[in-house]
Amino acid sequence: KRPITEGEQDHIAHLCNDVILFQGVIDYCRRGITKTEERIIGVGRYRFFILRRGLRGKLMRDHHLYDIDGLQTIENQNKLIIRVKSNIPRDSLAFEMITENNLALKTLIHAIRSAYAKISVGFPDQVLIKLHVSRTCLLPLEPIPDAAAGGIIEVYKSQCDYYKVPLNRQILHYIEDKISLLKLAVENGNHEEDETPYELELTECVGFPVEGQGGVSEPAPNYTALFAALRYNNHFRTLHIKKNTRRELLALISNTLKTNTCLSRLIIESDISGGSFVGIGEALRQNKESAVQIMEFA
Repeated sequence: KRPITEGEQDHIAHLCNDVILFQGVIDYCRRGITKTEERIIGVGRYRFFILRRGLRGKLMRDHHLYDIDGLQTIENQNKLIIRVKSNIPRDSLAFEMITENNLALKTLIHAIRSAYAKISVGFPDQVLIKLHVSRTCLLPLEPIPDAAAGGIIEVYKSQCDYYKVPLNRQILHYIEDKISLLKLAVENGNHEEDETPYELELTECVGFPVEGQGGVSEPAPNYTALFAALRYNNHFRTLHIKKNTRRELLALISNTLKTNTCLSRLIIESDISGGSFVGIGEALRQNKESAVQIMEFA
């Protein structure tokens, strides 16, 4: 096989935002089609890409790691099958790829698994990538660093990439401050009594109206990724929204409460126009493992 060209290399680096966890030449085909074609696969922190060979490589496939439903190897073959979730029930895409050698196969699988592990902290087994991979193809995963606050920082960044919304630096700084408070509380031995590190008070984030400031200091962030990051978060116990009338909030909160098992207190001090609290009640009815005990609406 032809080595990856400089132009193809530059394209992969651009797609992966210069963080390339794996790149290699593969024989590729859609599942069920026998004819294979030479392609390039690149794996970044949040996505994997398949490119057609060429001067710079033409992008064929772009999938977030959250889209992967399963990985499967074929016994005694350097073949990996990647199944990707589809919006159509019982219909998923499957790609077959044959690597140049067994080491490349192991390295590709490891790149996907290690990147995915960092962006799925706290996720239940039923939503994780299904592995049907030979043990001989599984390289050991390194311990996940910086999984403080239930790994929410890396999950939030990944959800921003998944939903293609801007990363809000003030939200990141706010969560980092909460982590610092938690470390201080642990050092002082009062982390069990002090609830401050476990409360997500969104009024303190840029984009939320704060009393006395007369509005927001910059355009409000897109909340979709933040609430998606809370779906399986096992750190924050209180969600507090104050003086915010964004109508999409109730729907986002409801969606989060369908799966979250750590939040025990919900405080909404806002007159959210056009919203309905019925969704919150329905979410709690569906979520048998919900920890919510206290709800305060004002």
